[in-house]
Amino acid sequence: MLVVIGVIAIFIGTIGLSIGGGNKGVAMQNAQGTLLSSLSGARAKAALYQTTAAIFVNASPDGSGFMHELRIAILVDHDNNPTTPSVWVAKGDVIAFSDGIYLVPPASAFPPTIITYESPTVSDWTKAHSTAYDSSEVELYAADGTTRIDSMKYNRLIRLTERGTTSDAGSLILAPARVVPGATGLGLVFDEVQALRGARVSVYGVATLVEGLESFSN
Repeated sequence: MLVVIGVIAIFIGTIGLSIGGGNKGVAMQNAQGTLLSSLSGARAKAALYQTTAAIFVNASPDGSGFMHELRIAILVDHDNNPTTPSVWVAKGDVIAFSDGIYLVPPASAFPPTIITYESPTVSDWTKAHSTAYDSSEVELYAADGTTRIDSMKYNRLIRLTERGTTSDAGSLILAPARVVPGATGLGLVFDEVQALRGARVSVYGVATLVEGLESFSN
């Protein structure tokens, strides 16, 4: 009787692990779809406003949206903003990835006190970082060109011209991560290099969805 109970317990535990893995896989697929729709949204905004549009990722570790939330913005010339005549004006709502899924920034974008990489070593992540990524801090504005939409800092990802082309061709990589207390707020630990998904974007602004470390290593 004890043997039977033990077998049942192992069987149930195996099912639980499978379900958990399946849920994470679904979350990654959904996040990949979110990334693709964001690119489509930016392209549509660029065509509609006949200006450059771009996707930005929340780069403020002191908020829950860190590497998890995106914004679309268009480049606008504002004479009433003498400090920054050309500003990025946000369009639309915040776009969030599935729970537990984050964008993997370049290795040099944040110190180890904010983002760490394990799997089981940092070297496993050498080629597993987004390349269509500008680490310069950017502020996003409301339509008046002078009022910031929030206090967050953003990093730019893909820029798209009104014709839909981009000079930021490269990869955008997504991965599960663990949230841990960081030195300046939220910290992330990426420890599943085998679970990568994302997109490779061409100079024509065309995104190809890809999966697996090997897809980003060449």
